[in-house]
Amino acid sequence: MERLQSLGATGADERGTAEIWKALVELWRPGTPDGYYRGRRLVIDLNNAEGRAQMLVLANLLAARVAEHVAESTFMALGAAGLLDRDRLLAGSAADRERALEILRDTYRALTDKERKIEAIYANQARLANEFDGDLHNVYLAAAGDDEKLLKMLHGFAHLRQRAFWLAREMKVSGVWPDLGTRVTAYYDVHIRRSLVRLGFSRLGETDDWLASRHECQKIVDNLFGGDVIPFYLHGSRLCFHNDRTICESSCPVKQRCSFWREYPNDDPDLGVD
Repeated sequence: MERLQSLGATGADERGTAEIWKALVELWRPGTPDGYYRGRRLVIDLNNAEGRAQMLVLANLLAARVAEHVAESTFMALGAAGLLDRDRLLAGSAADRERALEILRDTYRALTDKERKIEAIYANQARLANEFDGDLHNVYLAAAGDDEKLLKMLHGFAHLRQRAFWLAREMKVSGVWPDLGTRVTAYYDVHIRRSLVRLGFSRLGETDDWLASRHECQKIVDNLFGGDVIPFYLHGSRLCFHNDRTICESSCPVKQRCSFWREYPNDDPDLGVD
């Protein structure tokens, strides 16, 4: 208990911690992944080179101070304009770049230079073609099981930085890059914080300073769960995100330890989601 308190835990003893971990692992690691990325409003087929090229575009769009739904809306607008076609991404014509810039100026409400973002998107597709035969999966194959080498190659793509960890995490979750370790997939976001806060592991709230929250989340996951963020990420993004007690009732194996479940025992809260 002292160890948990030192990490900011408020509602779980060591036995409870083990039970929570076992339940989440059993919930989120059944069967064989199907090779699809599932965002909030979009699905990308990562079983083919075109889908993987598009995933790199999404990573570029998310690599900024931007809400997920804004990046996804921009991605879908680019797709609707035909700009995510693999051949057009590789060609990167002046006309396509101009049209993509128009879309970003219209829909991409991010604190970043839109022209530089377009340059990064097409520069990354050119690097993909020149160095990896146009297929992001070849980055994984070239790393040959060396996660640090993979991370270094991903960091070679413009603008990725921390989003390299996100990309690796999502490729592992999808099952396309199944053998990645915990360090390279350790991308922390509000979904992980949400599940850790509600399960009593963090003393900080869901709306507290993000930098402080991220450091605390990392400390908790590293010390108690071997650095593996994926079960908490999946739980926070696919169940907790909805703030819906009917989903908790039918799908959550740890709801009795959850502050959200205890706080709203009778009625659904009026909680908006971004």
